[in-house]
Amino acid sequence: MLTRIKTASLIGVKGYLVTVETDIHKGMPAFNVVGLADTTIKEALMRIRPAINNSGFHFPGDRVTVNLVPAGKQKEGSHFDLPIALGVILSGLECEMPQDTAFIGEVSLDGRINPVNGALPLAMSIRGEGVRTIVVPKGNADEVSILRDMRIIPVETLEDAVLFAMTPGVFEPYERMQIEKERGAAFDFSQVIGHEDVKRSLVIAAAGRHGVLMMGGPGCGKTMMAKRIPYIMPSLTYEEQLEITGIYSVAGLLNDGGGIITERPFRSPHHTIS
Repeated sequence: MLTRIKTASLIGVKGYLVTVETDIHKGMPAFNVVGLADTTIKEALMRIRPAINNSGFHFPGDRVTVNLVPAGKQKEGSHFDLPIALGVILSGLECEMPQDTAFIGEVSLDGRINPVNGALPLAMSIRGEGVRTIVVPKGNADEVSILRDMRIIPVETLEDAVLFAMTPGVFEPYERMQIEKERGAAFDFSQVIGHEDVKRSLVIAAAGRHGVLMMGGPGCGKTMMAKRIPYIMPSLTYEEQLEITGIYSVAGLLNDGGGIITERPFRSPHHTIS
């Protein structure tokens, strides 16, 4: 039987929809992944086989072929584990997959679903293709829930994911707790005595979104002034929060709880960097 399960892949911080096609037919036992998959995806068999068996399902002893569509684009990431594992399981159960749902997640040997980096950009690319339901690891649920028009289903185990695929109505969508945070005011130009020309120049540059070149000896206040620029700018818009949080997600810099970036970040490279 042939199954088709939707997921996504990233190129940098941008993603695109991928369909995982799984076909099982009689022949010498084999597991082949085609469609420009990287090493992480090709190693999925070593994680998926014990995960399926340890979750109470049967891994087939037939010829398994997994095709990642579109086949001409490079794919990478361990988040393909869940859709591939589901494809293998559902092919044996002869269960029809809902086409309005996508899956991402890394599978452990005991069947647990581990969180992955880049979950938000992946979900954004899936949303851009019209899919409005996504199954994610529980550890990524808070991060992905920033997307207001998507139905987020968190799962902890492979068994939970199979149960959702067969009976979607059993699971309730994840609802993120809305916590109102006051905007931080740790740095402000009112704390700077003097430097009136510098402050005026930075205000004009920030208002026009211009670049600024700061020159001067050590200790004259360049970093001190630069740290205050994010706090004189307007609060982040919803789209800016999505973009910044997506970048942090791909880089693996989000907190364990997958917190959303709500303030403009300040990056301070060391002065000796090349």
